[in-house]
Amino acid sequence: MDQNCIFCQIAQGKVAAKRVYDDEKCAAVLDINPAAKGHMLLLPKTHAAVLPQLHPEEAGHLLAVAKSLSNALLRAYKAGGTTIFLANGAVAGQRAPHLMIHIIPRFEGDGLGLILPKKGIAPDDLQKCQELLLPKVSKAFGLSEDIVAKWKVTVEKMPPKITEANAEQKTPPAGPEAQPVQDNSKKEVDLDMISRLFK
Repeated sequence: MDQNCIFCQIAQGKVAAKRVYDDEKCAAVLDINPAAKGHMLLLPKTHAAVLPQLHPEEAGHLLAVAKSLSNALLRAYKAGGTTIFLANGAVAGQRAPHLMIHIIPRFEGDGLGLILPKKGIAPDDLQKCQELLLPKVSKAFGLSEDIVAKWKVTVEKMPPKITEANAEQKTPPAGPEAQPVQDNSKKEVDLDMISRLFK
């Protein structure tokens, strides 16, 4: 806990907040400036400015709690879905120097505007992105070169561009039938440089 962090104090129960969940690792409170009624903030009790500073076990616990809170919102508000997001760094829209997961009930036509724009990318540029990322991902997860080599797809072998006109996009289930995602990370990432941005 960082004694100077108001969000650490909220998570620890030392500052009053409208609490909706609490355990030994995290707490969820209602946002006092909500995007929608029921908007929750899920806060780890360990101080971390950004996600990679949080221990993998705590990060996994947060995701499991976020899943259950999302299901509670769906039932309580009879919402059509939930938006669950984490702004990781100031340039991504993070306004507080403490990690938090936003869980927001969503309704048709609510106007929240949290839909990402679809920007086109040339196949060659997409391949360059993969070539840039694979060595870093491989190192972070301790993967062997032969495993990573299987993921490489040349531009010539890529499927034709998928557009709204030629593909039906189906939203995965948001309720209890949704399948859990495993976190296979094995190593922590040191992001002291990013945390210094908040000082």
